[in-house]
Amino acid sequence: MTLSRVLQAELVGAYCRSITINTKYPSSIMVTDAARKIVTDYQYLKETIGTGYGGWRQAIRDKLKNLRRFDQSEEVKLRKKTSKYRLQYQLTNEVILVIVLKLHWLNNLLINHAS
Repeated sequence: MTLSRVLQAELVGAYCRSITINTKYPSSIMVTDAARKIVTDYQYLKETIGTGYGGWRQAIRDKLKNLRRFDQSEEVKLRKKTSKYRLQYQLTNEVILVIVLKLHWLNNLLINHAS
């Protein structure tokens, strides 16, 4: 038995609403547990390939992203301002100093090798 797209969207939406009561950014484990719960509660919704809940997990992740898209809460605003990409490549003074010292050392090595 399969669900219509409307019923599938309602089911995923209900699980997402229950997940996001405490946080707008649930962990990967929370999302996976919700997908597993769908499959264990409704055995006939288990997928034939893979783990049986991979599609449900992706549907939940997509729904959560969509819910956050227009959310105006402080948690979402803060996360949008400080993305992982910006935080990952933000260089501290110590890192810059190490890079400069290594470049200086490499430059001296090349000069000594050339002479």
